[in-house]
Amino acid sequence: MKLNLIEKLNELSDADYKNFNTKIIHTVDNEKVIGVKVPILKKLAKELSKDDALEFLHSEHYYYEEFLLHGILLGLVKFTENELYDELEKFLPKIDNWAVCDTTVSGLKRIKKHSTTYFKKCKQWLNSPHEYTARFAIVSLLVYFLDKSFDASILYELAKKESSYFYVNMALAWFFSFALIKQYDLTVKLFENNTITNQWVHNKALQKALESYRISLSQKEYLKSLKITSKHKNNN
Repeated sequence: MKLNLIEKLNELSDADYKNFNTKIIHTVDNEKVIGVKVPILKKLAKELSKDDALEFLHSEHYYYEEFLLHGILLGLVKFTENELYDELEKFLPKIDNWAVCDTTVSGLKRIKKHSTTYFKKCKQWLNSPHEYTARFAIVSLLVYFLDKSFDASILYELAKKESSYFYVNMALAWFFSFALIKQYDLTVKLFENNTITNQWVHNKALQKALESYRISLSQKEYLKSLKITSKHKNNN
């Protein structure tokens, strides 16, 4: 099955798309990228989910597309809740790029049925020393916990999150920009009081929020005033 899958991926490859991917995913070696578009991988994952899913999930991966397939499959295979967490615990340390991380998160829609347990898991993963496990937790909190399952305490926990990893800090900025969109009144207080420890995250989140069409013009004008400048920082 493994050899046939790689052959199929090569048949589905697109040279232009491979070149595009290697430019935006800097942490994956070029020779590990075949160049298969995500919609095609999702279709292939649906086929695998009906038959060879476990064999594939428990095999060693080399290519970027194999890891993407793995992440997509985790959202398709009908695991029990505990089985899914076991599979995630095995998979997360193997993720080495933002695309596989975020694609895996987006496919776990069935996790909404188990939001309380998943929220606790995310808080555990948030403290992982592994860059993409921590990012996985933050992106999960963004996707699944800023609406009906929102818990304001996570705003303050993430505000104090310290990381030297770019893709963790980028996820934090992305989270707070969406928090401004979905939970504006509570989130804006973090910016007013300089609660977010990382100044770069503070300013990048504001930048992302200002780019959103879901924030009003009057809110945007106010958010502009909350940017931390070097002069501002020295006065505190």
